[in-house]
Amino acid sequence: MNKITVHTSETKTIRGTSKRNNKPYQYDIQKAYVHIEGNPYPVEFEIKIWPDRDTGVMPAPYPPGEYMLVPKVERVGRFGELVFGMEFKSIPKDQATGLKATATR
Repeated sequence: MNKITVHTSETKTIRGTSKRNNKPYQYDIQKAYVHIEGNPYPVEFEIKIWPDRDTGVMPAPYPPGEYMLVPKVERVGRFGELVFGMEFKSIPKDQATGLKATATR
């Protein structure tokens, strides 16, 4: 399981117009850090936060803290296979310091 660290809830808003359908789009980017096994330092990456498809409401950014990256079944694919996504689960503060980045399959 990989540990994710979010230091700030600040986001950067990206706006544009789709070249494919000429419709406007908007999403937020939030910086976070992933602790990868074998790397001595966390690696920065971006979390894209999209508005809700049904309501158009932009969800709140992740609050600062420690998270673990957890696989989640999104749907069954057209050939009967499971299609996985990922979600962040908050790690209680008393467990966050002891969580080691480990790769699992």
